[in-house]
Amino acid sequence: MAFGIPLRLRRLAAMGLLVLAAGCAGSFPPRFQEIAAQVPPVPADRARIYLYRDYEPYEGAGRPYLSLNGERIGIAEPGGAIYRDVPPGTYRVTVASYGTWPFPPPPLTVKAGEVRYIKVESLQTWASCGTIIRFTFVPMPIDAVQGEREAAGSWFYGGR
Repeated sequence: MAFGIPLRLRRLAAMGLLVLAAGCAGSFPPRFQEIAAQVPPVPADRARIYLYRDYEPYEGAGRPYLSLNGERIGIAEPGGAIYRDVPPGTYRVTVASYGTWPFPPPPLTVKAGEVRYIKVESLQTWASCGTIIRFTFVPMPIDAVQGEREAAGSWFYGGR
């Protein structure tokens, strides 16, 4: 008996910890680069908008809603990427946020067959005060070459 705890109870506690650890490990979706070949091409009458967010563990794990012209289209997962195929037109990309960034990006205009990238930036210090941390999320248009490279390492949460 170690520390006065019966062997049977110690084994039971150890098994419980293993089960808990296995549950915490969870599973992640595939990395975008692993399944990029399976993503269908952009339909001829649509444009594709990729929205992604870097994995920044010190910026917080908030999961804000993403919207195009006020319609929710998904969640900005830390380290995640999604895409939406949309009709050509002009879109205001917004991210649910506590704070409001004073320099919002201009509306995004897309043409048929075009692929655009939006990176969701997390600015935890923008609306924070003392020990109270409030997250401000900002959708930033990114150059296609940079966006493709950065989104490739993201976990892929799907598209439509």
